[in-house]
Amino acid sequence: MPNRILAVEIRAARLGYAVLESPNQLRDFGARLFTSPHDARRRVARLLRTYRPSVLVLAGAGARYPRDMQSRKAVARIGKGEAKKLGIPSVRIDAMNASPACTLWSTNE
Repeated sequence: MPNRILAVEIRAARLGYAVLESPNQLRDFGARLFTSPHDARRRVARLLRTYRPSVLVLAGAGARYPRDMQSRKAVARIGKGEAKKLGIPSVRIDAMNASPACTLWSTNE
């Protein structure tokens, strides 16, 4: 079981994040704006270096705003790539799987 999780949700020009620690403690949360893929890469890399998570969880992009889908997927790839550079595993979950994942997190102390 990971002892620190960095969960990230990506929107068109911003990302929200939460840092969770075992067993069910919220360490930090917030949002970051970005104006370009380069800026997004810098912000994700800074979060990864600052918190050194055991795993990066990327929330899947829903179909609610399809016009932003390409940009959101690109930033998700950037996040996954930055995590890989630091040897941090990443996983992508969709909204349907988020609740069971949170339940699993809180029951496996």
